[in-house]
Amino acid sequence: MAKFKISKKIISMFLVLTMVFSSGVSVFATNSSKRISDFDIYGSDVVCSEILTYDEVLKEIAKDKGISVKQAKELLSSGKNNTEKSILENSHYRILSKRVTVTNEYKPKVKIYVEISTSQYHWGVKDIIHTSLDLKYKKLQKKFSGEIYTNLENPSRIYCNINGDFFNYKIKIWKKCVNIDIGELARVFYNISHSSNFYEYIDEDFYITCGH
Repeated sequence: MAKFKISKKIISMFLVLTMVFSSGVSVFATNSSKRISDFDIYGSDVVCSEILTYDEVLKEIAKDKGISVKQAKELLSSGKNNTEKSILENSHYRILSKRVTVTNEYKPKVKIYVEISTSQYHWGVKDIIHTSLDLKYKKLQKKFSGEIYTNLENPSRIYCNINGDFFNYKIKIWKKCVNIDIGELARVFYNISHSSNFYEYIDEDFYITCGH
């Protein structure tokens, strides 16, 4: 089963959402000694979306989480004052996606939703606003118990770690999805109520190099 790394430096604000599954997120820093791979968004490993408006990214998050656009808006704006909400509504966004190899037959997709800054010739990442795991791959779909950790190291570099167990589909699962109003660090927990039907364990680190 998965073993998770926990940092002593943690500052977080929790918002629990009720969806199809119970929803929680926390924030911490991690030090990894494993091999880390580096990817550019223009390569074949990472897919970068077109620039999205606030309304467009809300629709994508709503579809991703199986919630309404109104709920997605509440998720992103929770804990923010009117000025911060106005900044969100007038910002631009991208979705960075990368598949991770659990087995040769199963490669789910990590999706990182980011707020970006743009100029005439350049763009960079300002904030990580949401992270998810697309568990469908070809004809396969699994359940996941573990965590996805992301850290915006600078406007052009994101570190990500996915750590946990995958299970075959016929089990009970509940997911916690908590939004942390810090931005640079985020962690999403998925918890399964029964440990039967184990499929595979993963602990993978990678960097995404983005912006130009």
